[in-house]
Amino acid sequence: MSTFVSVGNGHQPFARLLNAVEALAPTLPHPVVVQHGHTPFASTQCTHVDFMPMDVFIKHVGSASLVIMHAGVGSILSAVQAAKRPIVVPRLAAMNEIIDDHQLELAIALADSGRVLLVEDMAQLGAAVIKAVNGCGGGSAGEDGATLVESVRAALRRNGKSGFST
Repeated sequence: MSTFVSVGNGHQPFARLLNAVEALAPTLPHPVVVQHGHTPFASTQCTHVDFMPMDVFIKHVGSASLVIMHAGVGSILSAVQAAKRPIVVPRLAAMNEIIDDHQLELAIALADSGRVLLVEDMAQLGAAVIKAVNGCGGGSAGEDGATLVESVRAALRRNGKSGFST
């Protein structure tokens, strides 16, 4: 059992997620590997690295029993293709973590379709971890990019959003 956490490569800090992971680290499956990007992060409980090559990222996603990540489409696609149902925490414009709320819109659409476990409030992260670790968050089979994109478009249409282009 292990945990992989990724905040992606956005230039805005995402300390909200990293602080919550650090607080929950004793309860997470170990080892805990954190890719913290441009956000300063120090931990005695987690192995951490700012960035990693894509092949190493994919290896961590595929081998982790628990995946927690920002709601970047590339990160989520990697998790879904690895048959994972990640816990996703969207970066929020109101928190100056991103320029707009496209991650939130994507995460809501994917949560509605059952592909991710969405955490909007960090107080919900512990409950999402319990759900994921107890088998309620596991993926079934890897999904290709075209299928995922079409699923997202359909979910966005149901939610009254126009969708996105690829």
